Amino acid sequence: MASQEDQAAPRSKGGKAKRVLFVLGALVIAVAGYEGWHWYSYGRFHEETDDAYLQADLITLQAKDTGYIAEILVGPNAAVKRDQIIARIDPQDYQLALEKAQNSLASAQSAEAQIGAQIASGHAAIEQASAAISAASATNDGAQKSYRRAQELRATTAGTQAALDQAEATAKSAAAQVKSAEAALTQAQAELTVLDAKRDSAKLDVRAAETGVKLAERDLTFTEIRAPFDGILTERQIEVGSFVTTGSRIGTMVPIADVYVEANFKETQIADIRPGARVSIKVDAWPDQELHGTVESLTAGTGQVFSLLPASNATGNFTKVVQRVPVRIVIDDADRARLPLRPGMSVVTEIDLRTGKDQPLPAAPQHRPADDTPLTSSRETGAATSQLAQGEG
Repeated sequence: MASQEDQAAPRSKGGKAKRVLFVLGALVIAVAGYEGWHWYSYGRFHEETDDAYLQADLITLQAKDTGYIAEILVGPNAAVKRDQIIARIDPQDYQLALEKAQNSLASAQSAEAQIGAQIASGHAAIEQASAAISAASATNDGAQKSYRRAQELRATTAGTQAALDQAEATAKSAAAQVKSAEAALTQAQAELTVLDAKRDSAKLDVRAAETGVKLAERDLTFTEIRAPFDGILTERQIEVGSFVTTGSRIGTMVPIADVYVEANFKETQIADIRPGARVSIKVDAWPDQELHGTVESLTAGTGQVFSLLPASNATGNFTKVVQRVPVRIVIDDADRARLPLRPGMSVVTEIDLRTGKDQPLPAAPQHRPADDTPLTSSRETGAATSQLAQGEG
């Protein structure tokens, strides 16, 4: 009896092992089938990478004037609006410079006005000289007529020599007065020409003084350090009493509203990625929140090309490494506003390759010689050279 129980025990153990193996095999087949179906229906149309990060076009905010910081109106890591005043440089020196420029402008304008008055006086002098010429000409005409009558009377012995001499003297004096009036007119016209030149110079002085006022006003406005766009001021480098010069760093402006994703896809993944493709985005800080975006562009080169110290592959111990191409992804506005996204956060991106097909990647144009001669390969060029040499032989 014992021997029959001993024989049944191995058979029961073998049956259990077969059932376990069968279940495991069925599970493997089910998992493989599911994975295959998932790849065929979904996976082959998507490319995913976790080598992706949030980015923003940061700028370094710098001072445009020199002086001591008199007031800071924004705290560390504070949100600011465009044109909001962040800090003020002591404006006293720039206010004095503006006052000096305004005084120079007033002086130049006064000089211009004086020259304008002198020009008006010059025109009056010309009119007066013209009138004097007319009067002298009339007097001269009368004197010349009297002198001719005196000559006629003296020839007929009806007139005296004394009357003739007096008429001659009067005629000469009248003619001299005409020449004097004409000289006065010429002098008045010359003086007016000089005044016109001075007026042009005075106008230039006024324009230069106006430019000086504008420069002083601009320098004064630069004492107010303003935000160039909406964002967050971080890494503030100034405190009240700090001395800054032109170009001194104030802080870093982060345009939070324009945060985007830079995903580094392998070069073997980008064949079907196109601008306009839809993207699913998950930020590591909020793994349960799914964001959406659109492929904006692909960088014109791999990350290695634009690195500070590009790797040199012209060595004997070369090892091929799959390169990565940065892809810029714009996050949908509604999704971007849901979470406090910050540049540098890690994300996981998944691109739907079935979208964006209507926007192919731009291809480089074929370069042609300037004279529009047909392009020939090196093999064709070598064959033509060989035939030419044989013909000469």
